[in-house]
Amino acid sequence: MGTLCFAHPTTLDPFYVSGDASANDEEREFILGYSLAERLLLVVHVERGARTRVISARVATRIERRLYEQS
Repeated sequence: MGTLCFAHPTTLDPFYVSGDASANDEEREFILGYSLAERLLLVVHVERGARTRVISARVATRIERRLYEQS
């Protein structure tokens, strides 16, 4: 099984966009920014104490790309 490693988003993409992605009474956040492989990704995550749980990570859609470009 592989290991995931996440650095603070500002170290990967200084122009990242973040915001609220809450659902089902759970506080969630999203980060939209470029990966080291130069792909624009949308990552939804939740903070639980000192731990971060990734809910979803995928390539950004056309609409999400526009949001990133307009910010």
